[in-house]
Amino acid sequence: MVQRMVYAGGEFLVADVIADALLDYALQLAKRAFVDVVDVRTRREDGTFGRLRLLLGDGIALASESAWDAVPDPQGDPDDAASAALIRRRVAALGRSPVIRLDGDGHVDLMSAYDDL
Repeated sequence: MVQRMVYAGGEFLVADVIADALLDYALQLAKRAFVDVVDVRTRREDGTFGRLRLLLGDGIALASESAWDAVPDPQGDPDDAASAALIRRRVAALGRSPVIRLDGDGHVDLMSAYDDL
């Protein structure tokens, strides 16, 4: 299946595995008040592919929805799986870094990476 991602007032299409990885990475970055740039393969409505660089993280809105009618999705595409795996490795690497929490007065507290916010 394909997901329609909404980002910075625009939309783009990606495979489900990439959409899930992007949202998870964006969440983990936001929990730590970090940002990062990722490069993903996108699908165009004419069935061709493109590349998109995204800034993800704290304060950057990203959403997805199923796009059943957009374009055919080749299931299990190796390029999509590789892109998603790269993003997942970045998520895993964040697990070893401290989580930053801002209180209402703008003070920063460092928490264990395993604590829930």
